[in-house]
Amino acid sequence: MSTTKSLSSLSPSELSSLFKSITTFVFDCDGVLYSGGTLFPYSVPCLRFLRKHGKRVIFLSNNDTISRRVYMDKFVEKGLEPDPNSIYSSGSAAAKSLAKHLHTRRRQREQEHRNDDAPRKKDAVLYIGMDGLKEELQLQMHNVFIFGDEFNNLSYNEDEVLRVFKEYSTKYRIQAVLLGYDRAWNLFKLAFAILSLREIPECEFWATACDTLIPWGDGNILPGVQPIVRSIEEGSQRKLSVICGKPSTFIIDEIMEEHSINPDQIMVIGDQLETDITMANRTGTLSTVVLSGVCSAHLLDEVNSSEERLEQRPTFMINNIGELHSLFGHLEQDNDSVHV
Repeated sequence: MSTTKSLSSLSPSELSSLFKSITTFVFDCDGVLYSGGTLFPYSVPCLRFLRKHGKRVIFLSNNDTISRRVYMDKFVEKGLEPDPNSIYSSGSAAAKSLAKHLHTRRRQREQEHRNDDAPRKKDAVLYIGMDGLKEELQLQMHNVFIFGDEFNNLSYNEDEVLRVFKEYSTKYRIQAVLLGYDRAWNLFKLAFAILSLREIPECEFWATACDTLIPWGDGNILPGVQPIVRSIEEGSQRKLSVICGKPSTFIIDEIMEEHSINPDQIMVIGDQLETDITMANRTGTLSTVVLSGVCSAHLLDEVNSSEERLEQRPTFMINNIGELHSLFGHLEQDNDSVHV
């Protein structure tokens, strides 16, 4: 696999051919379009330019703290002009996939025990996350007990966590622990998750995403979900079963199916090599890393010099999506080039 090219190093003819071949631009959000709550000044002009030229714009975020409904309102307010079918998140993907999985398992149990008159427990999912994740779960799971936020303000007490675990596991069939980004994370939730996975063999460990780091305004970087995943894995001696967000290809596969597009028609643009770029490479799409979020020039150099990190190596790099707009937009004004 060749090393990453700067998009600005392409000739006008190469840029024109590239632009014509792409029908869909898939944008990561935080670190690409905005940082924290601050919209980058070049984001709206870039998206408008792409739409003007008939390109499909998709938003794909590993942030599960807000629902697609709230994303829609947020993007409209910021002037990003989304349509309802253009927003995908790790939270919505996890809810949809887990709901389908639990339905299949429930049907299998019903077939196996169709002559059994014993009372059947209601399925339950422990979610560790914010209101946005809960909203997505409630939209998809109508016959499943969803719990976890009642533990938000509980102080850790060994006897109490054992009592609550016994109460819930006796009343419900705890089918999964679903881990998202949780600002109310505490030791009680950690203990309950570990107990569920250690004591209930059929309980599975799912995560919306596994970002090690997340961008947080003004160049700040904070821990993501991955450190908590490792804590639960170590404590339960159970490995993570499913990751629904990037770098898993679950969401990008869904996008291609719903919009009837092929990998070679897509460019994924993100700021994280371990998630955005790895997902793109696993899918076979073009990938472009921006240096406006988590990734730095130093990190990119490390990946390009390591044969062990080929999955994280992007096709192209740009400083930010304003540069993307400038490079492709310049083709319109350059009389000596092939026009877009």
